[in-house]
Amino acid sequence: MAPEHTLGPSSGLRRESNASYSSFVSDDAALLTKEPGVGGPHTVDTETLGSKVGLSTGLDDWRSVIGVAVCLFCVHCQPSEAYLTRYLRDDVGISEDDLDQYVWPTDTWTQLVTLIPAGLLAEVVGLRPVALFGLICRLVTRIILIWGRGVGEMAAMQGMYAIGTNADVLLLTIMYVAVRPAKFRVVTGIAFAAQHIGSFAGSGIGQAMADSEPHNLRRLFFVSWGFTTAGLCAFAALCGPPRRTPPVALATLLTTEGVAATWKVICGLYRTETVRKWASWYFFVNSLNNLMLNYYQNQIQDADQHARLGLYQMLLEFCGVCGVAAATGLSSQLIRWPSTVISLTSAAGAAAYLIALDNSSKIDTVCAGNALAFAIGLFSSTAGSYTVAETINIQKETDDSEDSRYAVVFTCNGTLALVWASIISAIGTGRKWDTPNFYRAAVIELFTFSVVVLLLEAALRCYRGRLS
Repeated sequence: MAPEHTLGPSSGLRRESNASYSSFVSDDAALLTKEPGVGGPHTVDTETLGSKVGLSTGLDDWRSVIGVAVCLFCVHCQPSEAYLTRYLRDDVGISEDDLDQYVWPTDTWTQLVTLIPAGLLAEVVGLRPVALFGLICRLVTRIILIWGRGVGEMAAMQGMYAIGTNADVLLLTIMYVAVRPAKFRVVTGIAFAAQHIGSFAGSGIGQAMADSEPHNLRRLFFVSWGFTTAGLCAFAALCGPPRRTPPVALATLLTTEGVAATWKVICGLYRTETVRKWASWYFFVNSLNNLMLNYYQNQIQDADQHARLGLYQMLLEFCGVCGVAAATGLSSQLIRWPSTVISLTSAAGAAAYLIALDNSSKIDTVCAGNALAFAIGLFSSTAGSYTVAETINIQKETDDSEDSRYAVVFTCNGTLALVWASIISAIGTGRKWDTPNFYRAAVIELFTFSVVVLLLEAALRCYRGRLS
């Protein structure tokens, strides 16, 4: 369990044939207009597009948005979170090797096999029931932490937590279907900010409680249980049914139209270059960011056995909220250059992990490096989420197709990240990597990915020039 960077058939950066490349260039051209005399991309007016389907201001369901925000704040306001590793080591009696080899990997593997089914199930029974089930799993997680003992039970706890975190993706999707497309950036910022402001508050409460009674960490988990219950109640009380009619569920489409028609719909979600490039970011970068959040507490503990973990967690969350705010305020025109944003943030994330690794014996350097990496990761997550949502909505309008399948897209992207994280985790487990080795792998991969993205973009631009 750790703070999350919450929230297809192809990565979007592979080499294309002449016909398919011409297709996706023309597809993106349908989504972007040229500003006279400039020639750069210009954002399509999503306000106008929203009005085409009758999404007027009066239809914005701000009650559901507030309900989701309160829910996210509460379920992430966990005073116990900063002390989880210390609690499992000292109070439960689990070694660091067992945590690295058995407990933390359970989170990744469980999400890998449950995330896409959660998105598909949400299309059948609705977003609200599946999200509610995920919140209940979060409650079960707290119960196991308080009364469970042993490696097996803590691995089960991580499994329940993984199922619970699937709800975060669906909660963001609930926000998207509650408002007009013009509000996507705002509600994305609200969702990510609520989550990490909650984590900031929880870390402060946890530090105060740990200072007053340092040898009784168990009571922090009771308080976390209470906040999780409050989040579930807020969601149940405030979030209503969606204002828009959902599209035909993919499961229904599969049984009525067949595999070919269903696959065509899924591929259509990744038709544009922007969506595919961000899918590649989820696969290679977001996967590592989330994986590293399972190990940063180990690094802090190794640097200082008596570190005030709540304060360091507050620093991490504060930097994360700054990253969310920066992405929310970023101009759409800059976001329309995904390769540049993805490459630069990946390189910056690698540099941040290198800072944490280079002086791993110094607690201040370790925390500064991890906080910087966390902020960069949340900047990219926020920007990527609303950019993908806006692009899919615009694509839907130009195609005159059914309502956008945000839950499917985000759960597919999340699964892409989990696939790669599972591979890295399996390699690390097989080779018995310690925490520094995971950081070294992250630095190497992020720097490599950053360079590859720039080189592929340059090659594609040259190819595009020859086609024109």
